[in-house]
Amino acid sequence: MPELIPSDEPESTEPDQDAPTSVRDSWWWSPTVSIIIGIVIVSFQASPIRSGDGFWLNWVVAGLGIALSASGVVRLVRAYPR
Repeated sequence: MPELIPSDEPESTEPDQDAPTSVRDSWWWSPTVSIIIGIVIVSFQASPIRSGDGFWLNWVVAGLGIALSASGVVRLVRAYPR
């Protein structure tokens, strides 16, 4: 049986240019999802709050949506490649 001899050529550390980039590998993916989910949460709470039918819990949930969107914006700004 022949012996396996390691190659004398160093392995390339550069990524393959032809390989597609997964959306999950992008720097903007997770913060953008947080922003969108926060906006959706606030939009669902806006109707009861505007009509006067809402109570304190609607304000709490809308505040959580705003906080989620704000944290997504902060993470997006921090993750922006320089």
